[in-house]
Amino acid sequence: MSRAGSRASGPNRKRTGKTQGKRQTSRGAVVWRVLFQLALWGGALGLATVAGVFIYFSRDLPTVDALRDHKFPQTTRILDRNGVVLAELASERRTVVPMEKVPRHLVLAVLAAEDADFYLHEGLDYPGIARAVARDVLSGRKAQGASTITQQVVKLLLLTPERTLTRKIKELILARRLEQYLTKDEILFLYLNHINFGHGRYGVQEASQYYFGKDVQHLTLAEATLIAGIPQAPARLSPRGNMEAARRRQRFVLGQLERKRESYWPDLDAKEIAQARSTVPQLVDLTPSPDPAPEVRTAVLQWLKERVPPATRALGGFTVYTTLDAKLQGKTRAAVRKGLDALDKRQKYKKAKEDEDTSGARTWGPEAAAYVLDTDRREVLAWVGGYGKGPGFDRATQAKRQPGSSFKPFVYALAIQSREFTPASLLVDAPTVYEGWQPKNYRADEYQGHIPLRRALALSINSVAVRLIEEVTPEAVAQFARDLGITTSLEATGSLALGASEVHLSEMVNAYATFAAGGRWQPTRWLTRVVGPKGQDIRIDPPEPPREVLSRSEAYVVTSLLQSVIQDGTGRRARALGFDVAGKTGTTNGARDAWFVGYSPRRVAGVWVGFDTPQRLGRKEGGSRSALPIWVDIMGAAHGKGFDERFVVPEDVEQVRIDPVTGLRAFEGMEGAVDEIFLDGTAPQEEAPRPDMVDTSTFLLEQL
Repeated sequence: MSRAGSRASGPNRKRTGKTQGKRQTSRGAVVWRVLFQLALWGGALGLATVAGVFIYFSRDLPTVDALRDHKFPQTTRILDRNGVVLAELASERRTVVPMEKVPRHLVLAVLAAEDADFYLHEGLDYPGIARAVARDVLSGRKAQGASTITQQVVKLLLLTPERTLTRKIKELILARRLEQYLTKDEILFLYLNHINFGHGRYGVQEASQYYFGKDVQHLTLAEATLIAGIPQAPARLSPRGNMEAARRRQRFVLGQLERKRESYWPDLDAKEIAQARSTVPQLVDLTPSPDPAPEVRTAVLQWLKERVPPATRALGGFTVYTTLDAKLQGKTRAAVRKGLDALDKRQKYKKAKEDEDTSGARTWGPEAAAYVLDTDRREVLAWVGGYGKGPGFDRATQAKRQPGSSFKPFVYALAIQSREFTPASLLVDAPTVYEGWQPKNYRADEYQGHIPLRRALALSINSVAVRLIEEVTPEAVAQFARDLGITTSLEATGSLALGASEVHLSEMVNAYATFAAGGRWQPTRWLTRVVGPKGQDIRIDPPEPPREVLSRSEAYVVTSLLQSVIQDGTGRRARALGFDVAGKTGTTNGARDAWFVGYSPRRVAGVWVGFDTPQRLGRKEGGSRSALPIWVDIMGAAHGKGFDERFVVPEDVEQVRIDPVTGLRAFEGMEGAVDEIFLDGTAPQEEAPRPDMVDTSTFLLEQL
């Protein structure tokens, strides 16, 4: 039995081994089949999951359509008459340049630094993404890196910079869409003009100007590779902040160019790369941000606000051409500050301020304003609204202050125009009461008696000015001032002759310009052209047409009278200029306001000095001491050395030799006779009496 069993067991064992092998093979196949099916299902599920994720995050994504006509925030530049930058306005300092102006070596340097395969991939660097994900998983950090230029454009212009998985997924989706919608060059254009290069400079043009002081098309390879390395970390890699770090990054960019040259850019010369590696780019010296004319900057902002929609205005990119002269503007502001510093030193305002501060009393430092025009075109050449260098209250155009005696020329001009008075006409300088008001001279105890019009204006005698306005009437003087461009409210009373009504400095200067320009008034202008971000001209409203307020001969007689202020009167300090000038001082009651307004044949300028809250300037201060020195410095700067142009005498102005005491024609051989000018037909015909024939005092009394 055992043998039978033994026989039976042999074959059975053999069959059992075969069966077990088959069973094992069958089981392995099943396992592999199951694994394969699981893999298929897993892959499908994974694909479905990925698809679901992409579908889910594709909802409410921003459209890429707008990027074709993307509007970059740009810098608005304000230029002077010679193209010098007066100010730059920008939320982001940027100047957009087309791709054709970007040199090829800068493009290659940017690609080498950021995305060498840019022109080969379709927006995503899949191997790079895989490497970045693996690195992030191993390090335990959030997903980052592996961003192509296309992805960076999406992040900068369509998404937020936050580092989250959600944002990254949206970035991947939009990058693919952007590649399908725009060409590679269009995407690169967006990148090159948007990227941050540090210090508030955006885009390659601003970077080129800021670091090297040149337009982008003139960059060398060494300069281009230095700039190209900055965007990775602008704060850390700026050559102005850390040249060593910037150079290390530059060497990396040059190495990338060298490594990729044969595969991507075979025409790039290896010698050029070697030369760039050995060259240390020289940064341009930084100069203070241009802002010599904050008054004009404020005016430009207001002008744009009134004419340009807010959304367009916010994007900037305007080029504003003004009439100002940057050099003269700087010298005018320096003259204002110099004059105020001298006034402060004389009156010891700083010491007084310190003393008053300890007691808690309120104090002020004095202020000043200046305004300079071209005579013929009435273009504003310099415009200073105060001591400070920043924007603020503009005392040249916004402040309204009493002009004092600088208003008197309007009274005298109207008297000359009436033909009832001449420079030789005699008026009485004596105490007089007008409806309970008695005008007083600067020196209250000094009166000249009978005095010619010319000398009365030169010495700025108040009583004569009031007598004269009574003759021509205050109402007529107020209207005459309005014809000269004074827009403020003028009280038509005798005190108007003494400048009791408030005016703007800018309007006073243009009124005097009418005398300088032969009697022709025309509006001032400070703006000549405004170009929009797309190169389009923005309309500037046409100015008010010119008008004749005085004839050329009348205007010249007024100019001659104002020359006497310089030669023999309160404006003697201006004789230091050495060329023809005419003008008038102005000082209000208590020396609360000090003025000087005057002109040459080419330039007109006015200066006001005072406190914003009216108070006395101090002992012996006034127009001739506080304002005139500033005016002299400004006019000297406005004309330069060698200027010697004279006022032109019109043909219908007659010169006659007269007796200065009586104002009559001088008799032949008369001692002390002087030359005087008259409008044609107004010169005295009567000859002055000879001393041996009549007493002069008796004669004057009879005449009056």
